[in-house]
Amino acid sequence: MPRVLHYFHITHTGSETHGDSSARTESWILEEWDEIEKIVVSLDLPPEKTRLYQDGLPDWSICGYRPVNNTYPTKTAIQLLELDHEHFKSPNGRILLNLVRKGCRLMVTEDRLLLRAGDLLRENVELLVRNGQQSFLESDVAKLCQRRDVFISSQINSTLEPEEIGVLFLGKHHQITELAPDIKVNDYFK
Repeated sequence: MPRVLHYFHITHTGSETHGDSSARTESWILEEWDEIEKIVVSLDLPPEKTRLYQDGLPDWSICGYRPVNNTYPTKTAIQLLELDHEHFKSPNGRILLNLVRKGCRLMVTEDRLLLRAGDLLRENVELLVRNGQQSFLESDVAKLCQRRDVFISSQINSTLEPEEIGVLFLGKHHQITELAPDIKVNDYFK
């Protein structure tokens, strides 16, 4: 039986993007998340065979959350989702938390250093634009996103076992194209 990946192309809420989503579109985004939640529930995922992959979720060992073989133990995953990260106080986080509490496994999905590079780039956007380096910025952002996508694909390829189901929540600007050929992908909200 092939590996299956339910790939949700998501739109982040304002709380996940530090207020970058406009208030006018926030209600539309929340409606989309309501639909995502209905689909996830309808999938009736077997917890013991389901792995969860999340945009922006690296190895948080540096903060005391230690994954084992790229998998967060259930107690650690719940702590990570409940307590520490503003990003997860969102519909996306609520869905993940519900799935983890049922026994689905939360996976290390991203490279912490690539995420930090993105944070530094965003912090310096205004300076780069003011100094006329817009093309440098656009090129760098695209390259960084592509590197993140390759890393995410590699994580899924190496951790999703035969007969397992993966659920991937990933921003719409990403392009995961390097998945193994035996992974059957079901796209949602593409």
